[in-house]
Amino acid sequence: MKDEKKEPEIDPATKEAWNYLMEVIADYESFLANIGDLGFSAPQVLYYRDEVQEFLDELTDNPQINYKGAWQKVNELDQILRKKAQDLVDEIGHQNFLQYQVINDPPKSHWWWWLNRVTSAPPPPPKVWEFWKYEAFKSKPPEEKKPQGPPPKNPEIAALFQTDEDGSIIRVSEDDL
Repeated sequence: MKDEKKEPEIDPATKEAWNYLMEVIADYESFLANIGDLGFSAPQVLYYRDEVQEFLDELTDNPQINYKGAWQKVNELDQILRKKAQDLVDEIGHQNFLQYQVINDPPKSHWWWWLNRVTSAPPPPPKVWEFWKYEAFKSKPPEEKKPQGPPPKNPEIAALFQTDEDGSIIRVSEDDL
C-alpha cells in the first residue's frame, strides 16, 4: 500500500467560508455575464468583487485551503470585467462612480472601483444655447393618422355617420339623408 498524501482536515468555519467564497464568485460571474442589462443593480458588480477579494485575502494564509484554483477563476473573471469596463461604467454612470468612490473610500489596490478613470467619459450635454441638439427639440417624423374604427353596427345610427376620405368618421346631418 502506497503512502497516500492526505489533504489536511478543514475546520467547519473555514469550510463554510470557502463555500461562501464559491457562491460569491459564482454571483460575480453571473453579474459579469449580464453587464449592460443590470440596470440599478450594476454597482453590485463592484461590491461582489470586494467580497471576493476580502475572502481570498482571508483564506490565502490558511494552510488548510488550496486557493490557487479560486485565484485563477477570479483572474479570468477580472479579465472579463476589464474587457467590459466601458459598458459597466456607462451602465453605472461616470459621475456615479465618483460618488461610490467617496462613499466607500476603496483602497487603490481595489482597481475595479476606479474603472471610470480608464474609460472614456460621456460627452458633455449641449449648452443651453445649443437647443437644437436637445432630443426634445429634434424633429420627429409625422405620426400616421389611425382610422377611428368602423361606424356603429346599428343601421339607424350608422345612417347618421359616414367616413371621410382619410377614414375618419364624420357626422352627417339628417338633412343630408
